Amino acid sequence: MDQVRQVMRYHHYAYRTEKTYSGWIIRYVKFHGSKKHPRDMGKRDIETFLSHLAVDRDVSAFTQRHVHNAIIFRYDQVLNIPVSEVSDDGKSLSFFSLLFLLKEWQYLCQM
Repeated sequence: MDQVRQVMRYHHYAYRTEKTYSGWIIRYVKFHGSKKHPRDMGKRDIETFLSHLAVDRDVSAFTQRHVHNAIIFRYDQVLNIPVSEVSDDGKSLSFFSLLFLLKEWQYLCQM
């Protein structure tokens, strides 16, 4: 996590953003059992974590986008793994749309 903080400070991110991104990245790693390094994780792991946040934790779409940005920051800026190898931005938008529809469907089923 020190690498994340160093890169964020180099790019002059706000301290609050640094804390928030670091927190979400730690949650992402812990969610997957801390057994794999993020370098060994991929698009499926990101989608699984975001699905968990949306469905099980009832996180808003804005927060999901923020979490997505934090995770992609780690891959792109810290690990120097191109984002295209981890997540396709075009797919991410449709993925978020699917999560929204899933949450709406769950809400309607509870009525």
